[in-house]
Amino acid sequence: MKVLMVSGSTSNRLQQVLYNQYNLSVGFAIQKYYKLMEEGFDRNGLEIEALSIVPIPKADAPFSFCRFKKEKERNVYYNYVPYIKFAPLYHSLMLLMIMWRVFWWSVKNRKDGIVLCDTLIPCRCIGAAWGSSLAGGKRVAWVTDMPGMSGIQCLHYEQMGLLGKIQIRCIKNFSAYIFMTEQTNIVLNPHRKPYLIMEGLVDPDIDMVNAVKKNATRDILYAGGLNESYGLGYLCKAFMLLKQNDIRLVIYGDGAYKPDILKFASLDTRIEYRGTATNDVIVEAERKATLLVNPRFSGAEYTLYSFPSKNIEYMVSGTPIVTTRLAGIPTDYEHYIFTFDVETVEGYAETLGELLEKNEKELREFGATSQKYILENKNAKVQVRRLLEMADKI
Repeated sequence: MKVLMVSGSTSNRLQQVLYNQYNLSVGFAIQKYYKLMEEGFDRNGLEIEALSIVPIPKADAPFSFCRFKKEKERNVYYNYVPYIKFAPLYHSLMLLMIMWRVFWWSVKNRKDGIVLCDTLIPCRCIGAAWGSSLAGGKRVAWVTDMPGMSGIQCLHYEQMGLLGKIQIRCIKNFSAYIFMTEQTNIVLNPHRKPYLIMEGLVDPDIDMVNAVKKNATRDILYAGGLNESYGLGYLCKAFMLLKQNDIRLVIYGDGAYKPDILKFASLDTRIEYRGTATNDVIVEAERKATLLVNPRFSGAEYTLYSFPSKNIEYMVSGTPIVTTRLAGIPTDYEHYIFTFDVETVEGYAETLGELLEKNEKELREFGATSQKYILENKNAKVQVRRLLEMADKI
């Protein structure tokens, strides 16, 4: 089988060049996600081709036009679409270049080729869909986010512009799908074509580390965006209702709710705001904490179509996680997470109090079980093998 991955993936070399020479970031989180997918193909013995629109913010780019050379890194042959800053023509040109290249690749690899497209960007999605369709090729839509969804806002079809509506129609014309939630499948796969749920991937080489010496204080840790809609106000108020002196609420991240977090920290010295930090620092803090918390409210519509990647990151650490019952979390996670069943300040406080009553051994064993589940079932090799098995049936 031959695979063309149409996305925003870039080589590690190009990432370094853009950052060191131009101070440009191509998105750490999404690049990590792409690299895990590429690693999964490698672990399954496949070299792949990557056709990429380099995700450079137009406002930050110091150049108006740039070509990127073809290159190979590990098992991936990278081929980049030229960067064009001229806004009025940008989307049309990207769409046409993607369509042209996908068309000819699909013609040459019609017998055993699969186009895997991250459908997040409309011009990338439409170009890949049209190019593959014109060539009679097989195509898999990798739906990393619901079209029309921005942050916590979710636009319905009738609210979208022309490009968004064409994007939706194109997604429905793919041969098979990778979704993050079952609810997304219901909306975007009305013809019941083959699909699989892939809510995340983890590094196959991560070691199971659970015997980490915990902090002297029992830390409840949150790491992520600071927005009121993520339940952080309820979390801080709930924590302040707890009476234990040997506990801390540790918060990493940045966002609009930062001033409120600082205000809570001034009212209760057990609340520590540590700002932003490198991934290594946060991972180490997660391993040494007693509980990891995701207090995001479950009632918002966008939770139907997204899986909180934070939960997988937490579970890999070996420290127990407590989260709300978000609609996008598959039922097979139920045995590996603690949950806030009542989404009020008092409900959060009651759940945290109950969990802090558990002894360290019990919490360690629960965390280790969760970690084992994630590493065995959600690692990149296993997830990509599922993709390849589905692609064989198209």
